Amino acid sequence: MLLALACALVGGAPSAAAARQIRAAALVAQPAELPGFHFAEREIQSATTAGRYAKQILQDGPKEARKEIVALDRHGFREGVQEGFDGLAGEALSLGMEFSSPAGAAWEYAVSLHEIARGQRATRFSVAGVPSAVGFVHLAKSGPGGYGNVIVRTGRCFFLVGDALQNATSPQQISAAPSAGALALYTHDSRLCA
Repeated sequence: MLLALACALVGGAPSAAAARQIRAAALVAQPAELPGFHFAEREIQSATTAGRYAKQILQDGPKEARKEIVALDRHGFREGVQEGFDGLAGEALSLGMEFSSPAGAAWEYAVSLHEIARGQRATRFSVAGVPSAVGFVHLAKSGPGGYGNVIVRTGRCFFLVGDALQNATSPQQISAAPSAGALALYTHDSRLCA
């Protein structure tokens, strides 16, 4: 389910600050930043090579992994982190990627925006305070539940925050955690990702 959330997912020389790798835990939302997931169990995975990221974190098959690895390497992939939350409300996901330049983050943002928007009958929304944030929320057709995703890019970083809730009855319930997580990541990572 978490992988489905993610898939449903300016060049120039890097400065000295950009040369330092960002700490993995800084690239994902913390439980206190996701309403409804404060006490959720969580699991964090990270990778500093495109191959490990595609195979172990995204769990791409061999053919998809080869294509993903080539694309990530071409766009300056440096690190990818995925954090899954499992709680009473449902599941949530925070994914962060660091590239060697803002062009890499812009590429991942464009690809993800296309993948998330393609073929979905989801409602699009923005997140106050996060200029690049684009969110999508989808309510179940019958009964409660649904999922939401927000993607953000800032500098050389790309973020996706999403959730799948079993008992949600409104788009606002579903969008609350992804929106809050996206705002938190943008707030504390904008300088790190510059």
